[in-house]
Amino acid sequence: MTSAESTTPATAVKMYLTKLEQENRAEWTLKAHRYRTGHFVRWCEETGRSDLSTLDGADLYEYRQWRKQDGDLNVVSLQTQLTTIRIFIEFCEDVGIVSDGLADTIQIPTVSTETSSRDATLGASRADQILEWLATDEYGSFDHVLMRLLWRTGMRLGELRAMDIGDYDAEEQWLHLVHRPAEGTPLKNGPNGERVINLDDRTCRIIETYIDEQRKESSAKQNTDCRQPLLTTTFGRPSTTTLRRHVYRCTQPCQRMGQCPYDAAMDECAAEGYNDVPSECPSIVRPHDIRRGSVTHWLREDVPVEVISERMDVSRSVIEDHYDRRDAETRARQRREWVEDT
Repeated sequence: MTSAESTTPATAVKMYLTKLEQENRAEWTLKAHRYRTGHFVRWCEETGRSDLSTLDGADLYEYRQWRKQDGDLNVVSLQTQLTTIRIFIEFCEDVGIVSDGLADTIQIPTVSTETSSRDATLGASRADQILEWLATDEYGSFDHVLMRLLWRTGMRLGELRAMDIGDYDAEEQWLHLVHRPAEGTPLKNGPNGERVINLDDRTCRIIETYIDEQRKESSAKQNTDCRQPLLTTTFGRPSTTTLRRHVYRCTQPCQRMGQCPYDAAMDECAAEGYNDVPSECPSIVRPHDIRRGSVTHWLREDVPVEVISERMDVSRSVIEDHYDRRDAETRARQRREWVEDT
């Protein structure tokens, strides 16, 4: 995506609601989204945020805290309101108003059977279930490579989109992430985000199966920069929106279970599959939730923070403040093991 354009919150919301109207959404849906985005516009006006292109993850976290207090919201209401804001921010990404990946910084609380909440994170056990399902039913597919790389490397969605087939070295078993802003595939942290990521044998076999058997060749018309992306669609390099929808599909329980845990009729569910509104499925996992879960998984495996920091292009302070989802007891046990081993 090119650099974000200067747009006021009110203008962006108007564009978003117009899009929903053009999609013939139900009146109650339009009313709900108009109401929820209205609070966001009000917050922007009260805090002097007149240009959405400057919005970052810290701003959206501040909005989350403000909205919870302003509306005295319980966890269910907060979940609903933030989900709408995240869908709105995804729209802003698609039309170039905000930077790619901003929507993924919005942490949506999930509601357990006891109506408690936690920040959304893909756990290791669920990640294993998803990858095992893909390995069994869709080995070496686009989705298999997508989910395997997101989980094993913890990379950002935009980084995976930026990968060319030449950035994968089968002999050395690594991926080379390169900042190419002039060609439309910048890395979030620019040249500082460039790095080499080592891969395990199994991941390499999956990638090579995809390349040999399922990867679609891109035409010159689709790739005017003469580059060949690693992951391809029939239209060439996939957009971040396309990749995000594939993640949604892979993390919907109905895809691997064959039934909906919420007793919805699958042939009538608007959130099922790749199209319509899969982001409204209560069980979907977002790309940033996978990244957060991956960091936590490697921390629990006693991988040093410094190694994770370099591999995933994230500072130690950010890991400790925003990504580490280990509880205090787990951290204490791991510290004890280090002490006892020295």
